[in-house]
Amino acid sequence: MRVVIPVYDIDGSVAGCVLRAEDGRQPKALNYTEPGAIGVFFNTSSDRCIIVEDLYSALRASKYVNGV
Repeated sequence: MRVVIPVYDIDGSVAGCVLRAEDGRQPKALNYTEPGAIGVFFNTSSDRCIIVEDLYSALRASKYVNGV
């Protein structure tokens, strides 16, 4: 099974998606994004930001801080 995580640009338009394997498949993640797209997940209750290695980590971090 793969989880689809949408990627948005700064204007809120869809810039692609990441397919993340949750059942041990390889490769673990497949990226389908526009060139130069970055994933940002906002937490409006935080004034801090953390830069992480991948989109899935940014999504998890956004429970606590803004994740990039």
